[in-house]
Amino acid sequence: MKYRVTADIEYLDGTLAGIVIPAGFTTTDPDIHHAIRRVQWLQRVMRENDFIRAVGTGNKYRVVGGIEYREINPLVYV
Repeated sequence: MKYRVTADIEYLDGTLAGIVIPAGFTTTDPDIHHAIRRVQWLQRVMRENDFIRAVGTGNKYRVVGGIEYREINPLVYV
């Protein structure tokens, strides 16, 4: 089963600076173990008030909450 991990983010610079985007961070992980590791990493980034740099734009954003994972139902996401 695959899992989707999401987190609310706030951009720190660039065009979207100051805007909070619900579930702005999204990944798909192959199993629950990878999903839990990613959630733990996001929690650590948020707790340490660190930032992540966006791959496409190079802009910085921080995790502000809403960190969760859920199972992707293959019958719904076809």
